[in-house]
Amino acid sequence: MTSIDWEGAWKQWKGGVVDALDKASPSNKGIHKHRRCPNPDHADWHPSFRITEQGAPICSCGTVSWDELAAWCGVTAWETYKVTLIATDDNPQTDFHKIANHIALEGLQSVPDEACRKHLADHRSLPDFSFARCEEWTEKLARNQSVLEWLDKRGVTMWREYRLGWTGDDKQVEPWFRNRITIPHLYRGRVWGIKLRRNPFSEQGLKYISFTGSRYHVAFNADFLLTPQEHLIMVETELDAAAVQSVSGLPALAIPAGVTEIGAAMMLVGLAMCRFITLIPDNDDPGRGWATVLRSVIPRVHVHWLADFHHDIGEYIQDWRAIPDEITKTP
Repeated sequence: MTSIDWEGAWKQWKGGVVDALDKASPSNKGIHKHRRCPNPDHADWHPSFRITEQGAPICSCGTVSWDELAAWCGVTAWETYKVTLIATDDNPQTDFHKIANHIALEGLQSVPDEACRKHLADHRSLPDFSFARCEEWTEKLARNQSVLEWLDKRGVTMWREYRLGWTGDDKQVEPWFRNRITIPHLYRGRVWGIKLRRNPFSEQGLKYISFTGSRYHVAFNADFLLTPQEHLIMVETELDAAAVQSVSGLPALAIPAGVTEIGAAMMLVGLAMCRFITLIPDNDDPGRGWATVLRSVIPRVHVHWLADFHHDIGEYIQDWRAIPDEITKTP
């Protein structure tokens, strides 16, 4: 893994984390700025924390190194966790019940692939949730010219790289799962979740349905957070991210809907390795809210608003087969 000045990165981004923690726990506002870690192996700039699930400890500052934190920075837990700051002389033990999207580092590593697949099979009636299954659907997509043309019209030409697929009339899955575009969320060589995009031609109903292994969501293209990036694009949906990278060559990250201040803040270690970050929100109320949240916790981020006649970056790419010049020329 690339060597990073984690202390410098932490100091630079600490303000965003403190603000996010204060928003999540207004009654304890300000205490995060002064806490020190009781672990003698850690410098004062390390955060002190312990994460428990149903009373059982998952990880703490004494068991997680910054290398591990960097390794898992793209993964966020969407269930609310009880996060307990380790007691210090000037900071009595404090519980935070509303910290969502926190990275449960050791907890993530303890959830094996088989457990994720069993969870999905038991609760979602889904088939085997693995790379092999995704590759099978990718080959089905390769034979479906109408869907390929639809993706190409949206600017998505790197469908093999993202292992996009097509379930077709797969008799091994439930009827509602058939004839769907599959968008797997891949991270560190593992399938963490999958999103289904309904048949884009005639069927009405929910446009997307998301499923995850266990309780974790992964940002689409989260592997980009593992190495330094000169310029990173952040968008709202997976197909937009795939289109941005297909037409521009720039790395693009998609943050699933529902991001919170904490969720954005806890990706800061990976984002700290990016020299320039551009957000491209949709031109609607959810898009403006998404941009506001991310901008509040990610310093030095640039927000690029599209012209009014383009609702989202996908529509822009569909019209121009490129992203705006002012984005590619920055910085």
